[in-house]
Amino acid sequence: EPFFGMGEPAFVALAERIDTIFHAAAWVNFVYPYGRLAPTNVHSTETVLRLAIAALPKPIAVHFVSTLGVIMSTGYGRGRLVRETDPLLHADDLLNGYEQTKYASDKMVWTAFQERGIPGAIYRPGMVSGPSHGTYHKLDEFLPQFLKGCIQLRCWPLVDTTWEIAPIDFVSRAIVHIARKHTNLNQAYFTLHPKPTPVSEYIAWHRRFGYDVRGLPWDTWKRELLSLGTERLRKNALFPFVDFIRALSEEQVYFPPTERARFHAAIADMPYEMPDQLELLERYTRYFVRCGYYENLPSGPRSLKPGEAGLITAADTRGALLDERLRFDPDKVDFSEAYYVLWSDPSTGRSMVVRYVLHNGILEESKVAEVWCGFRDRRDPDQQIAIRQRFPIGRAELHNTPELRLTVGPSGYSDDRIWGTVSGPEGEVSWDLAVDKSDGVRVDRIPEADRYPLFPHFQSNGVRNRLTGTVTVKGRSYPLERQLGSDGHYWNTRHLRGWAWAHCAAFEGDADLVVEGIGTRFNDWAQTTTWITIVWRGQRITSSLVDALYFNRELDAGLTAWGFAVERGDLRFTCHVTAPAEDMNLLVHPLPDDEYLYTHISYSADMRVDIERKAGGRWWKVDSRVARGAASFEVTRKTRNPEVRREFQVVRAR
Repeated sequence: EPFFGMGEPAFVALAERIDTIFHAAAWVNFVYPYGRLAPTNVHSTETVLRLAIAALPKPIAVHFVSTLGVIMSTGYGRGRLVRETDPLLHADDLLNGYEQTKYASDKMVWTAFQERGIPGAIYRPGMVSGPSHGTYHKLDEFLPQFLKGCIQLRCWPLVDTTWEIAPIDFVSRAIVHIARKHTNLNQAYFTLHPKPTPVSEYIAWHRRFGYDVRGLPWDTWKRELLSLGTERLRKNALFPFVDFIRALSEEQVYFPPTERARFHAAIADMPYEMPDQLELLERYTRYFVRCGYYENLPSGPRSLKPGEAGLITAADTRGALLDERLRFDPDKVDFSEAYYVLWSDPSTGRSMVVRYVLHNGILEESKVAEVWCGFRDRRDPDQQIAIRQRFPIGRAELHNTPELRLTVGPSGYSDDRIWGTVSGPEGEVSWDLAVDKSDGVRVDRIPEADRYPLFPHFQSNGVRNRLTGTVTVKGRSYPLERQLGSDGHYWNTRHLRGWAWAHCAAFEGDADLVVEGIGTRFNDWAQTTTWITIVWRGQRITSSLVDALYFNRELDAGLTAWGFAVERGDLRFTCHVTAPAEDMNLLVHPLPDDEYLYTHISYSADMRVDIERKAGGRWWKVDSRVARGAASFEVTRKTRNPEVRREFQVVRAR
């Protein structure tokens, strides 16, 4: 829409407040023609350029994310090297309407640089894949669908070209890195993997990994796909792209060779360890198998089975019953107490959570102590492990002294140390970590909670603690040296019908931001957010009972998402946490009177925080922060379900 639908005064006011625009938005569709996509993809780019000159003489830089597809024209011919300094000269036989709209926008932005004096840069990535650590949150896009479809078809198109794949974290980091230097402006960059890989090596890798695929010439491969018949074709992962593939010739899927000296020079000082493309492929494949995306394929590696990793495993529950030395009140038949420690290091992609949990209950099998441990290394998915080891209550002792708070089997914690060992079919994890709280930030629950005996107690003891020691996972040791971590404690949840908990202290580009929140529900209509705490730019903003009853009146947490807010004067933080269902685990815990406790847990959720300021009676978003795969998220609900067997169950959340 003109002025992005905000009207000219607001449009100009926006231009006066900004100095840089990153334009990465586009409607990606491989079937629709140019005319259908142009209003979204081309006209919006024109509006971005108008925004860039709306506050003249102040310069506003435009950083435009184009695509390598703008040079995939038959006009370039095979074998011709395309340089970053070359102007776009050919639009012959571009793949589809989407590529045509990106070509038109690319030309428009370049003209604005050359003839209108607008500063900025153009970035032309190839196929942008999932994060380099190996997860893939959007399985319905072309790359994962293509990989799966070829395995289902038992053949790959053998094209004499390279496959230009680069992970999203590399591409986004490179764009921001280049944009920060004025010497890099008014240039175009092929934002590609430093080491391209021929298609033939992708085929060979799949065969080595156990997949029965063969390479076929493009036209032969296309005939194999299109001749499947309606029913079999609908079951193939490539079915949504059939019309797109049907129209393509071999010349149109050929990636012309590119010269990338300018791009390599611009990112030479960017800290990033880039896996080669076949290593990325292996990480994605392992993830596809584990999350169930590669189920029911005609071939595959025998060493991997869907759902193997990431499941919490119950250990033996034989032994003594409830030990009355614990402080549990026998009349409180639905009572849990837990202490947790968690840390996440975005620089290494590693994270860990440990929870020491005590359960009381009217059922003998529910009177147990547990130690939870989840460890994740995003660069090595094989090291991902999550174990819940159960012990009879007789093997737990509550000492409640600074020197020794609690022991559960071989595990325990004190005020300045945590230690333990858990094991299951996936392997064993052990840890021995000193906890230095001298520089920590205490994140208290709301003080009014003490006045109300019904209130649950969620006590975050501190964030920015320092952990030093060693974690050993499946025989591999990970030393920690003053690793930032958080710890907390919760109890008195017996009156709740449901609650949600979110925690994150690992936001991209902001080492100081901390978000922690608990939302609770006492029944089907009354809810209070017990506390929310934001630590931002050295300022601690803690919720009060007023926040609980006014700003967050509805506990609208779904099983995979939750949103909440904290408001102070003219400052507001709106937080959104999400977790893919395949990354969550579901625990089913029996309670009296045919009630059950359903808990969905993820320690690799995403969180976005929008920071808003109030002006002119309206809230305006002024900043935002994102954490990908680094947030903890838990949603628990009680419900009646007499058809469920009365036992503790752990299953994959589907």
